[in-house]
Amino acid sequence: MSEIIIKTSSIRNWSHKDDIYCTGYVMDYHNHYYQGEEFISLIRNGLRKNSLKFFLKDLRGNFAIILEREDEIIAATDQIGSIHLFYYYKNNDFILTDDIHSIHNLTGYIINTERLKELRTAGYVLGKETLNPSISRVNSDEVIHFKKSEGKVFFDKIYELANLINTQRTEEDLYQDFHHVTEVVFNRLIKSLNNKPVVIPLSGGYDSRFIACKLKELGVDNVMCFTYGHADYPEVAESRKVAHALGFKWEYVEYSRELWENVLHDPITADYFKFAGQCFTLPHIQDFPAVSVLREKGLLPDNCIFIPGHTGDLLAGKRIPVEMIENETHSLNHRFFIRTLLRQHFNFGYTRKIVRKKLINTIEELQYLPDANDFEEYVYRFGYWDYKERQNKYIVNSLRVYDFFGYDWRIPLWDQDFISFWFAVSYKYRKNRSLYESYLNTELFKRYGLEKSSKTYKEINHTQYMLRSYARIVKDFFSAAGFIKRTSLLKELESLLYDDLTGFKRIKYDNLFSAMTHYYFKKVISKL
Repeated sequence: MSEIIIKTSSIRNWSHKDDIYCTGYVMDYHNHYYQGEEFISLIRNGLRKNSLKFFLKDLRGNFAIILEREDEIIAATDQIGSIHLFYYYKNNDFILTDDIHSIHNLTGYIINTERLKELRTAGYVLGKETLNPSISRVNSDEVIHFKKSEGKVFFDKIYELANLINTQRTEEDLYQDFHHVTEVVFNRLIKSLNNKPVVIPLSGGYDSRFIACKLKELGVDNVMCFTYGHADYPEVAESRKVAHALGFKWEYVEYSRELWENVLHDPITADYFKFAGQCFTLPHIQDFPAVSVLREKGLLPDNCIFIPGHTGDLLAGKRIPVEMIENETHSLNHRFFIRTLLRQHFNFGYTRKIVRKKLINTIEELQYLPDANDFEEYVYRFGYWDYKERQNKYIVNSLRVYDFFGYDWRIPLWDQDFISFWFAVSYKYRKNRSLYESYLNTELFKRYGLEKSSKTYKEINHTQYMLRSYARIVKDFFSAAGFIKRTSLLKELESLLYDDLTGFKRIKYDNLFSAMTHYYFKKVISKL
């Protein structure tokens, strides 16, 4: 048996003709935009000259492609896996879908307890696995082939992010290169918008400000910005300031326990959790009430496109661990790398040493460990893990909020050209995001009077306040959810408002993922 199941609805529209299925959009090197039937024609013409693997390397955009031929099924996604595909392969049977629950309906649902522990400790399942041991994700860096006559699955790597760091490039060289890449990416972005209105979730940070300022510079004025949270959040005032300076419309959605109670008691929220989690990651909840409220009030322009700021400062060096920054001359070894990785990406508050050991084995099996005793290699490998695991599954998956409400989106800061640029920049210029922040302040923000003061990782007073504010969102969410009203989690979140950054990290990575997993199971898994 071989079968393709595609859930065609307002949530994800697929185009299909003959043996080709596709969704999303692509652009070629000539900045030509393709979607729908034109995308299908591009695929058909491209495959006359090259295999799917080589055809995809020349494309930019966010997409998924499936080919169903007489003797094989072939599928792939874009470089960051922004649109997920899942497959079931057992006893020569093969099913491919963009909705994991459609496979559960055919095969039944079972839970791999080891994968569940990963979800509870990281917020996502590692590698290509899901909670169901019979179902896997199509990795964003490979083409999957199923040969019908042989009943076998094969994989072919597409995107290889080799360590191409050039330590000889000067800051001036990098400024010029970054400027060039920015121009290419944003001109491509504007072409893909087709004059549709833009909506920017505008925080007080660098990334969304980068997008807003660059669109303004390039003449895009049909822009609405919004932010959300408690009224005393510093980013609320900062967001308003940026939008007004650029002449963009600005909206604000105030968050409260009452709002969360309304959202969580709405049956549509359980539908969103099911759609967004797909049994391999925790659903992104932070934007959900804001988009829902703006939509209900009729404040979102028709046919608008969301452009969130995912996640330029990460590529530029934001999440380089403090342990590495403080220990550039540290005696490098795999033990140091794994210990740093586990400390930043996992929580072990609800697990035992045996779980930690199994996670270490998984990390080794996924081949993320550095090959050389070289500091640049260690920083590169750490960033590669963040890119392939956390960003690919947990952060980029926040786009499901826009999908769920039927809106299109773009993520220009995860354009393949930006990814390639930053992974070739030496640690020297990514430390404390020095190149990124310096370029944006001097070359872009300054002309609008919107410079941001740079700070090192140690200068965290503002960051502490922001994290405490985020904790208030978490507290409102879980108290409104009703199942932790008097547990230690809520007490710890209360005390967090007067705690320091270390306290927040302990709570966020010790309790939050487990509590979210609990709620996800309550709303979704238990009802399958």
